[in-house]
Amino acid sequence: MGSSKITIQDVKAEEDKFKELIAIVKDLEAQVKSYHGLPQDTDLARLELESIRVELRDLTRRRDNMFEGLVERESPKKSRS
Repeated sequence: MGSSKITIQDVKAEEDKFKELIAIVKDLEAQVKSYHGLPQDTDLARLELESIRVELRDLTRRRDNMFEGLVERESPKKSRS
């Protein structure tokens, strides 16, 4: 019978593959967790998601306005000579 020998390099390669799979699983679990709390019904989940997107746009707009106000307030005034 031809028995194949397993080398340390083979074990290391398999371990590396296993570690990559663990990283993929953790990433997928994080993605699934981000949907936690959404309604089971797809249409309701979409509505909630759209509501959150609107809130994000509003907050982004507020942040941008605050930043522009800060820049205008802190920028040195140019004098006309």
